Formats: sequence, structure tokens, C-alpha cells
Amino acid sequence: MKPAGRGTGLGLSTVYGIVKQNRGYISVESRLGAGTTVGIWLLICNAAVAAPSVETESGTLSGTETILLVEDEDAIRRIIERLLHAKGYTVLSAANEDAALQLARASREPIHLLLTDVILPGMSGAFLAAALAAEHPELDVLFMSGYTDDQIVREGVLASATQLLEKPFGPDRLFRWRRASLEHSLV
Repeated sequence: MKPAGRGTGLGLSTVYGIVKQNRGYISVESRLGAGTTVGIWLLICNAAVAAPSVETESGTLSGTETILLVEDEDAIRRIIERLLHAKGYTVLSAANEDAALQLARASREPIHLLLTDVILPGMSGAFLAAALAAEHPELDVLFMSGYTDDQIVREGVLASATQLLEKPFGPDRLFRWRRASLEHSLV
């Protein structure tokens, strides 16, 4: 078990998600005294695959809204932040719930979207969203997680009607979810 503040232990869950999204399989063999062997089986494709379009029905993926990004994994947070900046969004970036609350309180502009990990070191993303909603009624929320939607609902972390972007995700899925969330909140 990891000590407090040393990650969320989602590594195996994330690997499983990547493998399943790519139509692969995982095999595990464990023998007492010999250790464990994990095999990852992925399909091989020799043909060129066309990149999927990232256009939405509204035709644009860029915007000028402000997004509060909360992700405790530094590398993931930096990548998402760069992707959002590249599309014109203002990004307030935080590694934990305390930093997110401070950024939100200090912001003089409205925050249109909270993009937060479900599992954070101190409090859940759902509790963070609830804490911010009182001060920022314009705020829409998009959760992201390495756990599947079913796992999170079963554990009672989020309601089944909650918007959830499952990790790992590529830029195209992020842009589509983000734009749809923002268009919903601006209606």
C-alpha cells in the first residue's frame, strides 16, 4: 500500500484501460516463489489507419472560456494544460484540491468548466465540485478517471448521470467532451 500523498494506485487500472481500448488482452501467471509474469497481447496492424476527425457538430473545438484543471499526476496535468491552451482556452491548473480552491477564489473571471480527476489525494473530485459550485454557479463539471464508469458508480464515488471521461483518452476525445460540456453550460 502506498503512503498518503504518494499517488492513487491507478497504474494497473490505467494499463488495463489502455489494453482494452486497443482490443488487447492481459494474461497473468503467478507461481509461489517464482514471481508473477504479466503478458500484454495487442493486435498488429500493417495497414495505414486514417486519423479520426476531431470536429464536433458545432464545427469548432476551440474557445475562449476558462477551465479549472485539477489533476494530481504532473505529467498528465501538463499535457492536458498544453492541449487546452493550444485551442485558446484559459487554463487554471492545480495539482490538488487546496490549490484548486485557492485558484477559484482568486479568479476575477468566471470559471466555465471544472475538469477534475475523480480521485484526488485529499478529497474526491465530487466534493471539490460541490465546494466550488456555491461560489461559482456558472461552473459545469467534467470528471476524468482511470476507473471505469461502472466501478466509480458501484463504489458510490459519482452518480450515474455524471459526465465522465475515462482515462486514458486522446486529444480528440478530450476536445469533444470539453466542447460539449462548455456548450451545455453556456445554454
